[in-house]
Amino acid sequence: MGRQYFPTTDNGLLLWSRHLSDLINESPGEYGVPVEMVESYAVLHQAFAAAMAAVDPGVRNKASVRSKNDARAALKSAARRIVMAVRATPTVTEAQQIDLGLTVRGRPTPIARPAEPPAVDVVSVNGRTVRIRLHDHGSNRRGKPAGVQGAAIFSFVGPEAPNERAALRFEGITTRTKGEVTFPMTVAPGEHVWLTAAWFNPRTQSGPMCAPVCAIIQFGGTMARAA
Repeated sequence: MGRQYFPTTDNGLLLWSRHLSDLINESPGEYGVPVEMVESYAVLHQAFAAAMAAVDPGVRNKASVRSKNDARAALKSAARRIVMAVRATPTVTEAQQIDLGLTVRGRPTPIARPAEPPAVDVVSVNGRTVRIRLHDHGSNRRGKPAGVQGAAIFSFVGPEAPNERAALRFEGITTRTKGEVTFPMTVAPGEHVWLTAAWFNPRTQSGPMCAPVCAIIQFGGTMARAA
């Protein structure tokens, strides 16, 4: 059936791969994937993530783009072997395949794009590290909404939140309801930083972003926020 489970963009592939790696690492036997294959894939995922960071518009060059393309090819080749192992395991259900971000043969993946943004709470600020908690919009209920696999996190440094999405910096993804962002040394103590996030489903389709929340970089120690 081709390779319909692969997202068409590099950023989409990175999100999809992170999700796949996290799930099979938690329960490799449940999906019929050998432990050594899981460990090897995690290394390839990290290599692709590093190569993606190296093609940031401010630093990219021909060598970094070539390295990224090579890392992507190696990652996709390893992902195909994992998918083959998963689909060759009789005990793996269609629901489990969908949860991994795979298309089920003969039917579409019945999971819609997230319709609501998450709510983001600042839990603590320790120096330049800001810890956040994600939860359902309009509710303090723990856990992710139905059909949500994780969240992409973005940041901005400045006295006011940006009006344009292009001004935000992608900080990574989390499949949990907690996350943290460590800002570089160039961000001085006392500066305002902003954090926002968007849910994504197992097909790596993102929903809307929430309104950015503010934190202040500390000189040292930890400043806790209300839970």
